Amino acid sequence: ICTSVNDAVLHGVPYDYSLKDGDLVSLDLAISVDGWVADSAVSFVVGKDPDPEDLRIIKCTEEALAAAIDVAKPGNRLGDISNTIGDVAREYGYPINLDGRAHHGYKLREGLVIAIEPWFLKTTDEIFQDPKDGWTLRASDGSRGAHSEHTIAITENGPIVFTDRTNL
Repeated sequence: ICTSVNDAVLHGVPYDYSLKDGDLVSLDLAISVDGWVADSAVSFVVGKDPDPEDLRIIKCTEEALAAAIDVAKPGNRLGDISNTIGDVAREYGYPINLDGRAHHGYKLREGLVIAIEPWFLKTTDEIFQDPKDGWTLRASDGSRGAHSEHTIAITENGPIVFTDRTNL
Protein backbone atom coordinates (compact mmCIF):
# COMPACT_ATOMS: atom_id res chain seq x y z
CA ILE A 1 0.00 0.00 0.00
CA CYS A 2 1.33 3.41 -0.96
CA THR A 3 0.09 6.33 1.12
CA SER A 4 0.45 9.74 -0.51
CA VAL A 5 -0.48 12.78 1.58
CA ASN A 6 -1.12 16.33 0.32
CA ASP A 7 1.73 17.21 -2.11
CA ALA A 8 2.71 13.55 -2.53
CA VAL A 9 0.72 12.22 -5.48
CA LEU A 10 2.20 8.78 -6.20
CA HIS A 11 4.18 5.98 -4.56
CA GLY A 12 3.99 7.49 -1.08
CA VAL A 13 6.02 5.45 1.36
CA PRO A 14 4.22 5.32 4.72
CA TYR A 15 6.12 7.15 7.46
CA ASP A 16 5.64 8.34 11.00
CA TYR A 17 2.93 10.95 10.39
CA SER A 18 -0.47 11.29 12.05
CA LEU A 19 -3.14 12.34 9.57
CA LYS A 20 -4.95 15.51 10.50
CA ASP A 21 -8.16 17.25 9.55
CA GLY A 22 -7.97 18.52 5.98
CA ASP A 23 -5.20 16.21 4.72
CA LEU A 24 -5.67 15.00 1.15
CA VAL A 25 -4.77 11.30 1.05
CA SER A 26 -4.33 8.90 -1.86
CA LEU A 27 -4.12 5.19 -1.14
CA ASP A 28 -2.69 3.06 -3.93
CA LEU A 29 -2.64 -0.67 -3.44
CA ALA A 30 -1.81 -3.80 -5.36
CA ILE A 31 -3.30 -7.18 -4.62
CA SER A 32 -2.08 -10.53 -5.90
CA VAL A 33 -4.52 -13.46 -6.09
CA ASP A 34 -3.75 -16.76 -7.79
CA GLY A 35 -1.05 -15.22 -9.97
CA TRP A 36 -3.14 -12.20 -10.99
CA VAL A 37 -2.14 -8.74 -9.82
CA ALA A 38 -4.60 -5.85 -9.66
CA ASP A 39 -3.86 -2.24 -8.78
CA SER A 40 -6.30 0.34 -7.47
CA ALA A 41 -6.16 3.83 -5.98
CA VAL A 42 -8.59 6.11 -4.22
CA SER A 43 -8.23 9.67 -2.88
CA PHE A 44 -10.13 11.29 -0.01
CA VAL A 45 -9.94 14.17 2.44
CA VAL A 46 -9.58 13.51 6.17
CA GLY A 47 -12.09 15.20 8.48
CA LYS A 48 -15.47 16.87 8.34
CA ASP A 49 -14.75 20.12 6.49
CA PRO A 50 -12.86 19.28 3.28
CA ASP A 51 -11.51 22.04 1.09
CA PRO A 52 -13.82 22.27 -1.96
CA GLU A 53 -10.73 22.47 -4.20
CA ASP A 54 -9.53 19.12 -2.83
CA LEU A 55 -12.92 17.58 -3.58
CA ARG A 56 -12.81 19.09 -7.06
CA ILE A 57 -9.45 17.54 -7.97
CA ILE A 58 -10.57 14.17 -6.59
CA LYS A 59 -13.73 14.38 -8.70
CA CYS A 60 -11.59 15.21 -11.74
CA THR A 61 -9.47 12.07 -11.31
CA GLU A 62 -12.60 9.94 -10.85
CA GLU A 63 -14.27 11.40 -13.96
CA ALA A 64 -11.07 10.99 -15.97
CA LEU A 65 -10.85 7.35 -14.87
CA ALA A 66 -14.48 6.65 -15.84
CA ALA A 67 -14.04 8.35 -19.21
CA ALA A 68 -10.81 6.43 -19.89
CA ILE A 69 -12.46 3.12 -19.02
CA ASP A 70 -15.26 3.94 -21.48
CA VAL A 71 -12.77 4.18 -24.38
CA ALA A 72 -10.86 1.03 -23.37
CA LYS A 73 -12.25 -1.15 -26.17
CA PRO A 74 -10.68 -3.50 -28.70
CA GLY A 75 -9.34 -1.54 -31.67
CA ASN A 76 -8.76 1.67 -29.72
CA ARG A 77 -5.24 2.58 -28.66
CA LEU A 78 -3.43 3.51 -25.46
CA GLY A 79 -3.22 7.05 -26.81
CA ASP A 80 -7.02 7.19 -26.84
CA ILE A 81 -7.03 6.44 -23.11
CA SER A 82 -4.32 9.04 -22.38
CA ASN A 83 -5.96 11.64 -24.58
CA THR A 84 -9.31 11.12 -22.84
CA ILE A 85 -7.70 11.57 -19.43
CA GLY A 86 -6.01 14.76 -20.65
CA ASP A 87 -9.30 16.10 -22.02
CA VAL A 88 -10.96 15.76 -18.62
CA ALA A 89 -8.01 17.45 -16.87
CA ARG A 90 -8.11 20.33 -19.35
CA GLU A 91 -11.88 20.74 -18.81
CA TYR A 92 -11.15 21.24 -15.11
CA GLY A 93 -8.17 23.50 -15.82
CA TYR A 94 -5.53 21.17 -14.33
CA PRO A 95 -2.11 20.82 -15.92
CA ILE A 96 -1.16 17.44 -17.35
CA ASN A 97 2.32 15.96 -17.30
CA LEU A 98 2.02 13.89 -20.46
CA ASP A 99 -0.20 14.69 -23.40
CA GLY A 100 -1.60 11.50 -24.95
CA ARG A 101 -2.31 11.47 -28.67
CA ALA A 102 -5.56 9.87 -29.80
CA HIS A 103 -5.23 7.03 -32.34
CA HIS A 104 -1.57 6.42 -31.39
CA GLY A 105 0.20 3.83 -29.31
CA TYR A 106 -0.40 0.18 -28.57
CA LYS A 107 -3.61 -1.22 -30.06
CA LEU A 108 -5.99 -2.56 -27.42
CA ARG A 109 -6.91 -6.20 -27.89
CA GLU A 110 -9.43 -8.48 -26.25
CA GLY A 111 -7.91 -10.15 -23.18
CA LEU A 112 -5.45 -7.35 -22.41
CA VAL A 113 -5.38 -6.40 -18.72
CA ILE A 114 -4.19 -2.90 -17.82
CA ALA A 115 -4.27 -0.43 -14.95
CA ILE A 116 -5.56 3.06 -15.71
CA GLU A 117 -4.51 5.69 -13.18
CA PRO A 118 -5.18 9.37 -13.76
CA TRP A 119 -3.48 11.63 -11.25
CA PHE A 120 -3.36 15.40 -11.22
CA LEU A 121 -1.77 18.18 -9.23
CA LYS A 122 -3.57 21.47 -8.66
CA THR A 123 -1.07 23.93 -10.12
CA THR A 124 1.82 22.09 -11.75
CA ASP A 125 2.65 19.15 -13.98
CA GLU A 126 6.16 18.86 -12.53
CA ILE A 127 7.02 16.19 -9.98
CA PHE A 128 10.18 15.10 -8.20
CA GLN A 129 11.26 12.01 -6.33
CA ASP A 130 11.47 12.66 -2.60
CA PRO A 131 15.15 12.31 -1.64
CA LYS A 132 14.21 11.16 1.90
CA ASP A 133 12.77 7.83 0.75
CA GLY A 134 13.81 7.69 -2.92
CA TRP A 135 10.33 6.65 -3.98
CA THR A 136 7.52 9.12 -3.20
CA LEU A 137 6.62 11.47 -6.07
CA ARG A 138 5.77 15.00 -4.97
CA ALA A 139 4.57 18.22 -6.60
CA SER A 140 7.48 20.48 -7.46
CA ASP A 141 5.56 23.52 -6.18
CA GLY A 142 4.02 21.86 -3.09
CA SER A 143 0.50 21.81 -4.54
CA ARG A 144 -1.87 19.04 -3.58
CA GLY A 145 -2.71 16.10 -5.79
CA ALA A 146 -5.18 13.25 -6.20
CA HIS A 147 -5.07 9.83 -7.83
CA SER A 148 -7.71 7.30 -8.91
CA GLU A 149 -7.05 3.89 -10.44
CA HIS A 150 -8.65 0.66 -11.56
CA THR A 151 -7.36 -2.51 -13.20
CA ILE A 152 -9.47 -3.55 -16.17
CA ALA A 153 -9.69 -6.25 -18.80
CA ILE A 154 -10.40 -5.36 -22.42
CA THR A 155 -13.25 -7.54 -23.73
CA GLU A 156 -15.42 -7.68 -26.82
CA ASN A 157 -18.40 -6.59 -24.70
CA GLY A 158 -16.62 -3.66 -23.08
CA PRO A 159 -14.13 -3.31 -20.25
CA ILE A 160 -14.42 -5.33 -17.06
CA VAL A 161 -13.27 -3.47 -13.94
CA PHE A 162 -11.52 -5.93 -11.63
CA THR A 163 -11.14 -3.42 -8.79
CA ASP A 164 -14.68 -2.05 -8.71
CA ARG A 165 -15.50 -0.95 -5.15
CA THR A 166 -19.21 -0.21 -5.65
CA ASN A 167 -20.35 -3.61 -4.36
CA LEU A 168 -18.31 -3.53 -1.15
